[in-house]
Amino acid sequence: MIIRVRLHGRGGQAMKTAGRVVGTAAFLEGFRAQDSPMYGPERRGAPVASFLRISDEEIAERGYVWSPDIIAIADPTLIGDPRANVLDGARQSTAAFVNIPTLDGIRVGDLTRLTNYDVTRAAIRLLGRAVLSSGVAGAVVKLLPISRQSLEEAVKIEMEDIGLKEREIDLNVKLALECFEGTPRVPVEPLPTEELQQFRAVELGWQPPEVSIGLIRNVGNGVEKMTGSWRVSRPVIDYSKCTRCGVCFDYCPEAAITLAGPDNRPVIDYDHCKGCLICYNECPVKGAITVEEEGLAEKVASGGVV
Repeated sequence: MIIRVRLHGRGGQAMKTAGRVVGTAAFLEGFRAQDSPMYGPERRGAPVASFLRISDEEIAERGYVWSPDIIAIADPTLIGDPRANVLDGARQSTAAFVNIPTLDGIRVGDLTRLTNYDVTRAAIRLLGRAVLSSGVAGAVVKLLPISRQSLEEAVKIEMEDIGLKEREIDLNVKLALECFEGTPRVPVEPLPTEELQQFRAVELGWQPPEVSIGLIRNVGNGVEKMTGSWRVSRPVIDYSKCTRCGVCFDYCPEAAITLAGPDNRPVIDYDHCKGCLICYNECPVKGAITVEEEGLAEKVASGGVV
């Protein structure tokens, strides 16, 4: 029996660590475990994935999980994102966890075995920021034959391994256990290995350099991608306190702040602001930039949730 899990999130949400926590918990429970992230697109806000297999027998498979028995979606805006392909290889019996307060009005393809918990709000309340690794791991473990005790020990091991202090480790344990207890369990039906889709090797012939190397042919198309849908919190400028110093404009890593008008007042492009809050942290005038939390309603209104 092999249970195949695929975790989807965005760069900065710590899905690699979430996979490691679940893999360690499975190992502590007596299973064989294999976890690996998808390397390459770890830029903040970019879609990322992590792959996990647990089994009571030898695991001969490697690499991408093509036919997941469980899909964990840390950011619901990824459901309709063709770059993320969260439903790639899913079948109707695949179980899916979505980090969202409610499943009302939410469609995840044709999947019917859906469960949810608001990991983001729990993480902000306990950790002070939307780092989701322990919470998502707790929710995934709820769907697996892994005990609460193994989850708790795995969080301690992995959080200590990345250098967190004792208090931070304790808070991550609380987050994992809260999400474990709060996530409704749905049935998981592992796909027998012999029923896995078989892939045929395709031999690629020689191609000229203009075809075979990575050239960006359609430049300047980044504006078409509304990267602001990933935001959890938004910076808000109080122009009565803003001195027009331009520090926020200089520090914004996404060029989401422009200077407008004769007084060079900073204007935030919320369609592309990812909510990194660097502008808030670097602003030299206290209260000139404040932070507002955003919720599911804003994401649904923007078309970010399908």
